[in-house]
Amino acid sequence: MADQQETVNPLHLYELAQRAALAPKIIDIESSDGVKGQAAVIPVVEPTGRMTVKLESVGKFCDENRDKPRRRMGTACLSDIASLVDHVKRFKDEDSVIFANTDRANPSMTAVLDYHRKTAAGDPRFGQHRSQYLFPMSAEWKAWTQINGKEMIQAGFAEFIETCIVDVLDPKTAMDAAKAFADKCDIEFAQPSKLLQLSRGLAVHAGVKVANTINLASGEKQIIFEETHTDEKGEPLKVPGAFLVGIPVFRSDARYQVCVRLRYRKREGGVLVWVLDLWRHEDVFDHAILQACEKVKKDTGLPLLVGTPE
Repeated sequence: MADQQETVNPLHLYELAQRAALAPKIIDIESSDGVKGQAAVIPVVEPTGRMTVKLESVGKFCDENRDKPRRRMGTACLSDIASLVDHVKRFKDEDSVIFANTDRANPSMTAVLDYHRKTAAGDPRFGQHRSQYLFPMSAEWKAWTQINGKEMIQAGFAEFIETCIVDVLDPKTAMDAAKAFADKCDIEFAQPSKLLQLSRGLAVHAGVKVANTINLASGEKQIIFEETHTDEKGEPLKVPGAFLVGIPVFRSDARYQVCVRLRYRKREGGVLVWVLDLWRHEDVFDHAILQACEKVKKDTGLPLLVGTPE
């Protein structure tokens, strides 16, 4: 029997020859808006076995061998206002813009250094080079706002007052807004020593039922307990109507005066709970962040918009 020879399809030979001849090559391209670039013509074998070509960008390979990046990118996270200003001044141009997010839970400030050119006809830019500052809340602000309006049992309240007594101000330092608050509420601000005395007296009465409370002409109140324990002098505890604290909103920032109403409620079974109400502390926050925005706007010479960048 004669040896069987494999039959070669001429079309298959043609495709093999074409595949060998079609090596990848670089071509110059230009888009309709005049942007020039490069692409590679890549040979591809389709599932049908036929040869085709596609364009593939070679930009990523070019970037690996550049002496310097094509443009600045990235976000610098700064730890204080001064560093934010210095970074912005280092890289800003006439079209840079600062955005301030005034959200009370997570305030921040972001400078978009390569923001779009001014006017609708101005060239768009990538907006990928940025400076960012996340406002750090002070430990004092966190401590006082976290207990604002919340009920505390006697032991917890006494412990809080002793821990934060350094923030309590002398009533003599009260500013006009605080004085107006005290006059309208017909109360007097307590001295730090008075609050400390109160907290220590309450520590003695932790877990003891309240027998009666009495309003005094001075605006204070007296608490009479069922047991014979009273304050350190053996007298009923006198509770001031309010006191002043001096606390910064942001870390390493100026301190603000905040009026604090002191309230208590007698619960079922004679259990006493305490509530501290910070008077208009939202206004204090708004003022603090407004001051920061004005400083950055002045020091950088850039427009400042309230909101977040696109």
